[in-house]
Amino acid sequence: MLFRSHTAGLLSEQQYAAEKLKIAMDAADKKRKLEEDEIQAEINVRKAAAEEAKKALPGMHAATETAMGKSITANTNVEVARNGLEIAKENTKTAAEALKKWEEEHKKSYWGGLLPSFQDTGTGGTAAGAAGKIITPGQRLALVAAGTYESTLKDITKQFDQWVKLQTNAKGTAADQKKEYGNVAKAETYATEASAAFTRKEDAEEAENTLVTKTAEDVKKKEAELAAKKKADAATSQAERDAGKQKLPLGVAMTDLAGGDMKGAIATALKMSDTAAMYRERNPGVTARDAAEAVRKERGESVTGEEQNRMIDLASRIAGHKTDLTESMKMMDTAAQDSGVFIQDVGRLVRIMENLAKNLGPMHGRVDALESQVRDLSGQMASRGLNAGG
Repeated sequence: MLFRSHTAGLLSEQQYAAEKLKIAMDAADKKRKLEEDEIQAEINVRKAAAEEAKKALPGMHAATETAMGKSITANTNVEVARNGLEIAKENTKTAAEALKKWEEEHKKSYWGGLLPSFQDTGTGGTAAGAAGKIITPGQRLALVAAGTYESTLKDITKQFDQWVKLQTNAKGTAADQKKEYGNVAKAETYATEASAAFTRKEDAEEAENTLVTKTAEDVKKKEAELAAKKKADAATSQAERDAGKQKLPLGVAMTDLAGGDMKGAIATALKMSDTAAMYRERNPGVTARDAAEAVRKERGESVTGEEQNRMIDLASRIAGHKTDLTESMKMMDTAAQDSGVFIQDVGRLVRIMENLAKNLGPMHGRVDALESQVRDLSGQMASRGLNAGG
């Protein structure tokens, strides 16, 4: 829209340049603001994360305390189970030794048949059944005749009951020992799990605390970074706008002349109008043949419409009026032969015109002198191919 208004003649070169500058500066300010907003958004996200972490800490601490209590209890239960196993081992040993001692003492009783008959009868049998296996029919008759049969049965019954008790105790303590081994294994497994759970809870709480601390530090750094950036952006923006005020009254900045815009425009002009003589003037010591070859290659390069428009636009801004292709080429050819003098002359013209603009009102007595300076310098620049007056 701005370019169409300019090409349609609705905007002067100076207005067009000023509007383009304002748009560029506003865009730069907006870009900087977006960058600041991104940093602020990051700060907000980190602050929100820190707040959530802080809220979670009390619950996490309580969970850690609970897990620690369970771990302590579980490890205590392991010690209890191990003590129980030691007791069971001792009981099993004592019962086995008592049974062995009794069997050693009675292995020859009743003609050596007492222990084998008990073992054959088993703890589930009866004393009478065991006696029936010990006393043969002949022995029974002899015992009856001697009047000792009944007392013998009582003694066998007593011995059988003792053996059964010892056997049962030995088997019972062995079973208890096996059970205690199981209890210890279970207790140790639960203690390991409880300890791992406590470690996880403790690590999670520590990580959350670290997150809160680290996030607070990051937020502080980011806030400092944002403050520094805002300060730098404000200074940059002001510097750019101050620099914008130093734009040429004709709509061109000194940076345009010294930078890529001028170089590009000169290169475009030389592609269309350079000569061997001009080339040798710019490059002392080059032979005529080499100059001709260089110009041939240069003139052989294509020039786009966009490149021509950029050259014409810069020439128009320097001249202060719309220049055509021929006039623009002539101006850039002159600049190509001695760009330093060209830029210096334009810069001097700028300063004179700025002085003229600043002093027209309050300093009427100096107007003629300033205008005389402009006419003199314009005449000098005209002799180099630059129309400064428009």
